[in-house]
Amino acid sequence: MLKQFFSLKPHLAALVDPYITKKSITIDDILHCNPNLTFIAILQGSADKSLNLKPIFYKEKENDWQRLDETEADIMVTKDTLNYLTREFNFQIKSISSIFFYKKSDTFNFIFQNLIQQRAAPDITACRKQLLKKVVNYSTGFFGFNQNKPGQSTHKIVSKLNKRYDIFRNKLTILDQIENKDYMVKTTYKIPSRALKPCLSPLPIYCFIVEYGKMKMSQILTFFDHFLDESSYRHLYSNVDNLIFALATDNIDQAVKPRFQDWYEIEKSFIFSDHEPGHLKQEFYFGKETKWKFVSPRMQSFSIIAENLPSIHKSSLFKHVSSLESYNYSLRLLNREPITLDQPRRVNKIVNTKMHQQTFVIKPNK
Repeated sequence: MLKQFFSLKPHLAALVDPYITKKSITIDDILHCNPNLTFIAILQGSADKSLNLKPIFYKEKENDWQRLDETEADIMVTKDTLNYLTREFNFQIKSISSIFFYKKSDTFNFIFQNLIQQRAAPDITACRKQLLKKVVNYSTGFFGFNQNKPGQSTHKIVSKLNKRYDIFRNKLTILDQIENKDYMVKTTYKIPSRALKPCLSPLPIYCFIVEYGKMKMSQILTFFDHFLDESSYRHLYSNVDNLIFALATDNIDQAVKPRFQDWYEIEKSFIFSDHEPGHLKQEFYFGKETKWKFVSPRMQSFSIIAENLPSIHKSSLFKHVSSLESYNYSLRLLNREPITLDQPRRVNKIVNTKMHQQTFVIKPNK
């Protein structure tokens, strides 16, 4: 009775739709599975090599991502990614190691769509726009939070110790007195467990988010490779939602292959937009008259210096340094020289904003 009642209500019907109950499934069953289902698959396959577009991202080793048109090892794809590869590049599956099916839910889609639409509103204040960005970034990051990560610790401000204090698991940091009362920061270190435990984080959602970002980047890079003259365009840097490229022409339209000009004019609206989320928007431009220089020693790190324009840099390695300093440090890393530098860090983030200097040694990638 309850199942019949749910099946008659559109907003409840998906909750009682059955999963696949076959003892074995074919590739066609996967490609044409129930539209209310999605999946994460571990597989090998190849795209149409005649296109020469390399739509697949493959991480061969740490900090070393490759673009391929065929995989010799397993890769992870979602249903959306597999449909994209099949539709655009005639991707053929060679083998499937594992596949995990999930029922679709639109709840998070509605939540994040609303947040993104609010952030894209033309009358939004800068403060609110930044807040919404942080809400989206932090919440999606927590989908992939690893609660079993070794070395995880918690911190708590206390005024006295209870009977559960353990000298092997806890550490005390004495704080200044407030109104003649002692306060301390109690740090509790988690004891690594050898037993396998189920993951409490919604890891599949995190996988779908990451894979969707990789799919969008694949669409952008293959768009450039297809439409732009390879002698006029050079891909310098990219990371999930940003891209830096160099042109031998004054603008990107002039770099388009003449035979694809009309097609490019139709397709470019799906790639570029100043207001539409998920599209490329120009953030900065350095003309040839600025005599710009670019360097990127590793992932999430780049520096651009130029004449008569403010230089810029983004780095997860160097904090509180100028763009020129970041550029010079990056060159040293590329020359395989270690870097020693002092960086300001918070003494205790949960207590106050006091800073102290810490010395870091940054070694080049092997």
